[in-house]
Formats: sequence, C-alpha cells, structure tokens
Amino acid sequence: MDEDSGAFWPEMLVGEDPVDGECLRGYNGTPSRMCTSTTSAPGTWGEVLVGCEPMFCEAVDDSEEPGITASFPRTLAGSLAIGACAEPLHGRPYRRCNENGTWEDGVLYNPCAFELCPALENDGNAEWPSENVPGVEKDGSCLSGYAGTPKRLCGILGWQEITSGCERTFAHRFPRNQALVPR
Repeated sequence: MDEDSGAFWPEMLVGEDPVDGECLRGYNGTPSRMCTSTTSAPGTWGEVLVGCEPMFCEAVDDSEEPGITASFPRTLAGSLAIGACAEPLHGRPYRRCNENGTWEDGVLYNPCAFELCPALENDGNAEWPSENVPGVEKDGSCLSGYAGTPKRLCGILGWQEITSGCERTFAHRFPRNQALVPR
C-alpha cells in the first residue's frame, strides 16, 4: 500500500508484468510499475513506468456571477483557492477546487462584500463607529474639547464627507493679573 507518484500501489507478488496502480484523488491516469526481486532486495518496487498526472481547476473569472463575485487562480484539484474580489467589493473569498478538477458552485467562506467603513479615532475632531451597510448615516462622537453632532454617510467606497461636524469649545480665560475670588 505504497503511495508514490500520485498513485496507490497494492501489495503484489513479484512478477515479470507491470503492476497497475490506482490514481489518488485529484490525479488522473493509469499508473504502472514493476515489482521485482533481487537477492539483496526481495519484493522491491521499481521505478514508476507511467505515473498519474495532477488535475487542476483552471483559472476562472466569476466576478459577475451572483454569490461568487471573484476570480480564482489555477488550483490543484482537492485544494482551496483564495480569490480576488471584483471592484468595488472587498474580501478574501475561499473556493474549493473539487477532486475531479471542477470548481465548487459557491464561495466557502469570506465572500466578497462592500467595504466596511472602519472605525476612525480622530477624523474631523470626532470618533466614528464602524459600519458595514452602505447608505447608512452614522453619528460620531466629538473628541474632548469639541462639541457638536457629527454625522457622515458610509458609502460603497468607504466613508463620505462629514455633513455635520464638531466645533472647538473654549474654556473661559481670565487675564493674568486678575484673581478668581470665591463669592
């Protein structure tokens, strides 16, 4: 039960005829090799005469295919491929290349989606929570020393311009020579 050259080789008696093996999943062909015997090595497999060839899923651009919206590179059968999302979508889609060299119908995980508007810590004197639904207006929070009701829209290409911002607040200042006297 030796696995070599992408093939499974059964236990076999020594003989003069080539032994046929079976290609492993993801490989194709009719493998053969000899089972020989010498005084120093009885029952030894010889070199593979005909091996199995690996199968592949060919590169595919399914960027306009609903539920996929990505392209995938040529991939060894039985493996996972990491695709590239169509613009303006983002993600790291994984798709299975089946053992027979055909693509799985859909994306397994991390499908392509519109860009998430990331949380921002200091943009326009405000902090902004993350948002993953395009077209939603979000309220921000003004930083310390600023006041207002900051708003902005999360668009399909990320955060849009701030529509309502934060203004600087100033503490009351006393002249240097004037003392503050409690009443």
